[in-house]
Amino acid sequence: MDLGNFYKRNIRINYGFTFLQSFNLTHGFWMIYLASKGMSLLQLGILEGIFHITSFLMETPTGAIADIFGRKTSRILGRFFIIAYILLTLYGETFFHFQISFVFCAIGWNLESGAGEAMVYDSLKEFGDESRFMKVQGINEVVYQVALGLALLIGGWIALHSYEDLYLGQVIVLIASILLATLFRETKIDKCDRSKMKFRSSIRDQYVGSFQVVRGNRRLIYLILCINALGIFTTTTFFYMQIYCKDNGVKENAIGLLFAASGGIGALGGLFAYRLERFVKERRLLYALPVLFMIVMWGMVRFDTAVGAFLVIGFIDSLMFVVYSDYINRLLPSERRATLLSFSNMVFSFFMIFLFPAFGWIGEHFDLEAAFTVTAVIATVLAAVNLFILKRSERREEVK
Repeated sequence: MDLGNFYKRNIRINYGFTFLQSFNLTHGFWMIYLASKGMSLLQLGILEGIFHITSFLMETPTGAIADIFGRKTSRILGRFFIIAYILLTLYGETFFHFQISFVFCAIGWNLESGAGEAMVYDSLKEFGDESRFMKVQGINEVVYQVALGLALLIGGWIALHSYEDLYLGQVIVLIASILLATLFRETKIDKCDRSKMKFRSSIRDQYVGSFQVVRGNRRLIYLILCINALGIFTTTTFFYMQIYCKDNGVKENAIGLLFAASGGIGALGGLFAYRLERFVKERRLLYALPVLFMIVMWGMVRFDTAVGAFLVIGFIDSLMFVVYSDYINRLLPSERRATLLSFSNMVFSFFMIFLFPAFGWIGEHFDLEAAFTVTAVIATVLAAVNLFILKRSERREEVK
C-alpha cells in the first residue's frame, strides 16, 4: 500500500474512532449521578471548573506533545486517562475523589483535543486534498452526533437500572477505541525533526514558534475567540439541562431521548455545513451564528420553551464547529497545528473556568431559570460586540 492510501485510510479509521470516542454512555448523566452521591449544584460547578482549570494549564503542553511525539501516541494515551477518570468517578466516595477524577478527565480530553483534528487535516494534506477538510469534518460531526445520540438513548435506559453498569460499559467502549487507534499512521508532512533535542528544548521551541504564528494575526485571534465564546453556551446548556430536566420531573430515559434528538438535529448541522457555507459565504455566517446563539439562549430561560431551544442548539453548534474549524485550520502550519488547536481549546477552558461554577452558584442560590437568564444576557452582549467588530473590520477594508 502506498503512503497516500495509508493516509486516506487514516480518514476512514478516524470515522470509526470518532464513533467510539463519542459513544459516551455517561455524557448525559454524570451530573445526575454525582448529584445522587450528594454533590450540590455548586460542587458540580466546581468540579467542572477543576476540569477546565486543568485543561487550561495542560492544553498547550499536550498539544506540543502531540506535535513532537505523534498524534497517534497522544490519542491513545488520552483514552487511558479517561478510563482512570471513569473508574475513579464510579468508585470514588468523596468530593476529593471526584476532584482527582476530573483532573484525569481533563488531561485525557487535552491529549485528544488538538491531536485528532491535526491528524485529519494533515492526513488530507499528505495527498494534497486539504480542501476537502470541511466536508470530511462535516461527516465527522455527523458520526459524532449519531454516536452520541445512540449512547444517550442506551445510556438513559441503563442509568434507570444501574449506574455501575453504565460506567463499566463505558470502560469497554474506551478499550475498543484504544484498539482501533493502534491502526492510525502518523503523518510526516512538515514535521520538525526534534529527535536530537532535549524534551524541555522541544517544548520551548514549540511554544515560541506557535506564539509567533498567533502574534499579529488578528483574523486567527478573532476566530479562536469567537468559536470558544459561542462554545461555552453549548457546553453549559448541555450539562445543566440534565438537572433542569430532573428538577421538572423528567426521567433518565426521557432525558436520553431528548438529548439524542438534539444530537440527531446536530448531525444535520454537520451534514449541511459544507453546502450551507458555500451558499451563505463566510461573512454572513460570522454575522449570523452569534445572533442565533443569543436567540436560543433566551429560549432556555423558561422550561416550557427550553426543550425546543435545546433541540435547535445542536444544529447551530455543529454548523459552527465544522465551519470555524475549517477557517482556523487554513491559517495554521502543520508542524504546529496540534499545539495551536490546543491553544484554541485552552481559550475555551479559560472562559469555562468562570462561567460554569458561576452558573452553578446562581442555580443553587436562586434557580436555573435565573442562571439561564444571566447566560442569555451575556450571549446578547457578545453578539453585539461581534457585530461591532465585523462592522469596524468592513470599514477598514473599505478605506484600504
